[in-house]
Amino acid sequence: ESNGTQVFIEEFLNISSGLALTVLGGRFTEGIDLPAGFLRGIVIAGLGMPPPDPVNSALCSWFKCQNRMSNGFDYVYRIPGLQRIVQAAGRLIRSSAHRGLVVLADDRWMKGEHRAMLPSYWTARPCAELKSLLLRADEIQWQQQQQDQLGDYV
Repeated sequence: ESNGTQVFIEEFLNISSGLALTVLGGRFTEGIDLPAGFLRGIVIAGLGMPPPDPVNSALCSWFKCQNRMSNGFDYVYRIPGLQRIVQAAGRLIRSSAHRGLVVLADDRWMKGEHRAMLPSYWTARPCAELKSLLLRADEIQWQQQQQDQLGDYV
């Protein structure tokens, strides 16, 4: 990690509450480890797909010609986008014991081919307001704290 990245992480970990914004696919969504339970939730905007360009278009056509997949669009765009989404969610959910709120802030995740690529246990529902999402994140954190405390007595 670069010195600037390390300084940001140290300063971020020392505040009691805050909001950090980062770019999907950047070093803060794929290359850092935060302490378990530090994050309550993350909001991911967009599909994470690489931008269309001549190289990606040619690669998409090549997959179609090779009959490896009837739609090379999935190999070139959707799968890399999903990998970025899962990597970002991995900053919050580090193991099966972790809980938190992952918001995919793009209506396209609710439909068709995009929804079909998400894990079946990811619940999809539309969210009208950010306030309701933050309240849900607080509820999840409270439930996790209660479960952790009860675990000591069971």
